[in-house]
Amino acid sequence: MSSDNVVANYWAAEFGNLQTYPNWISAENEWCAVTIPWGVMALNVVGAPNRAAINSIWLKLVDQNNKVVTVLFGGVEAIPEPANGVVSITFDDGLITQWTNARPKLDQYRFKATAYIIRDVIDSNYLNGDGTGVMTLQNLRDLQDKHEWEIAAHADTVAHHNDLPNGFVDLGVDSCAWEMSNIKKWLISNGFNAADHLAYPRGLHDLTTTTVAKNFFKSARTTWHPTRSETYPPADAQKLRIFYVLKTTTVASIQTAIDRAVTNKEWLILVFHDITAVANGTTQFTITNFGTVIDYIATQGLAVRPVGDVVENGI
Repeated sequence: MSSDNVVANYWAAEFGNLQTYPNWISAENEWCAVTIPWGVMALNVVGAPNRAAINSIWLKLVDQNNKVVTVLFGGVEAIPEPANGVVSITFDDGLITQWTNARPKLDQYRFKATAYIIRDVIDSNYLNGDGTGVMTLQNLRDLQDKHEWEIAAHADTVAHHNDLPNGFVDLGVDSCAWEMSNIKKWLISNGFNAADHLAYPRGLHDLTTTTVAKNFFKSARTTWHPTRSETYPPADAQKLRIFYVLKTTTVASIQTAIDRAVTNKEWLILVFHDITAVANGTTQFTITNFGTVIDYIATQGLAVRPVGDVVENGI
């Protein structure tokens, strides 16, 4: 994207290596909307392009292993920039440490989060791979009613969450619809407020799962994170992009993403799992580091809002 016809002053951004992230574009012969966050463009700047005087956009496709590729571009356009950025703090799997260790820190600033839960482990003795237990139904009700969190869908059965290598992608149309329908019904029957929102197990999806998801949910969150931020409005509410927090994730990298959200008015969706005293498992993050991240968000004045709130009400 350039202000001098891509001569000496331009931004460049890679949408994504589809060999590494083939699942974001769900299938061949599918129209796929793509938005590029300004913070991604700013990572690769040549010269001094003028954002107020953009006059050219170049689009380049690199084939995989010399395969014949045909691409049609249905249009290129600018989308209105929101007035400010926003961060959504989300948690997967309904783990008890989200109640015991994450909630108190969020309460300090009255920050609200989104918890994506697995229905059939709630009120059970289930332990995840790192030995962490899960929340009770009363925990979830208190999170919503007393702490204003959103309680949303992740999976109806832990088997379909844990045992399928590709999550819902490994289910046929009917089984996928049954799984999504059941978790949504359970959320509604228990009075939970974010039954219209889903996080794909393993973050994976294909054309079938996104098509089915549109019948049940207003949004579906992936684990696609090379851009580490989403635009508002998102390119596709059934493929929300995120910042995935792991044991190896540094506080500094999250702070950089927060700064980008402020500067470039982006939507940053942080995904956490297990908040523990010591991070041993892959998706664990320490209480200390979590607290540092939340403190930093508070100091930057960035609005903190649950995913469903942003999807349904805008920024």
